[in-house]
Amino acid sequence: GRVISVTDFGAFVELEPGIEGLVHKSELSWTRRINHPRELIKPNDRLDLIVVRVDAGERKLGLSLKQTAPDPYAALREAYPPGTRLRGKVSSVTDFGVFVGLVEGIDGLVHRSDLTWGDAPDPRETHQKGQPIEVMMLDIDAERQRVSLGVKQLGPDEEAERYASLEVGSEHTVQLTRVVDFGAFAMLDNGLEGLIHRSELGQPGVEDARTVLTAGRPALARITAVDPHRRRISLSLKGLEQPEAPAAPEAAAEAPAAEAPASPLLAGGAAPAKGALASLMAALPPKAAEPPKAAEPAPPAEGADPTE
Repeated sequence: GRVISVTDFGAFVELEPGIEGLVHKSELSWTRRINHPRELIKPNDRLDLIVVRVDAGERKLGLSLKQTAPDPYAALREAYPPGTRLRGKVSSVTDFGVFVGLVEGIDGLVHRSDLTWGDAPDPRETHQKGQPIEVMMLDIDAERQRVSLGVKQLGPDEEAERYASLEVGSEHTVQLTRVVDFGAFAMLDNGLEGLIHRSELGQPGVEDARTVLTAGRPALARITAVDPHRRRISLSLKGLEQPEAPAAPEAAAEAPAAEAPASPLLAGGAAPAKGALASLMAALPPKAAEPPKAAEPAPPAEGADPTE
């Protein structure tokens, strides 16, 4: 057909005299991002098209240019099934992930959550445009033209292995790190954190865990469930004897202080024997003699001048 006019949403094409159809801009190319149809076609161009929709009542035809060629996303899905390792180059980096060029016109996305098994880093701090990268194919959505890739899937999930090593039913001394209304988060001795839901406190009728638990205290907890992939550990205090809370500083201050011994000699607790005390006194140096006191002057006679 011959292109009659081009608009911002597509192009009208005459197939035969009196018969026209619309090629929407989404039907112009499988891979090119087209802001305006004029980037690809212009009036009087002759195109080979496929009819993709017929509305007899409205006498409208939907046409497609891209569907005259095979769908490259379907071909990519056949060539690279999930789990395939690929090498490419970073085409762009955003705060939510890294785009990787796979074949001409098709990029895949490594979401930031698929960069590492641990905390998701900011991709802009770890990757740059043009950088070579190895990825694993995760999924291809041909209909939505989206390719999902991963980097962390290339190696083992060491953190998941730490979760998987925990035995359900085992008891652990944990440290309460944070207490909220629905329960308490507790740190295990291997550095992983679990949740004690308020229904697992062993005290019926608790609506707010903050009324019975305090952050910073130790507790004895039993593991009731572990989900390595979702990074979740469920803990329970039911049926376990809990360690006593440490005395409050105020209480320690009010406790009576131990009575100090009256003398270093009594530090042993028992009074020395009479003979030992006499020997000790005899070993002390003799007391120095006090100098004689000066005689006090006699009071002046009555009527005499005291200055004379």
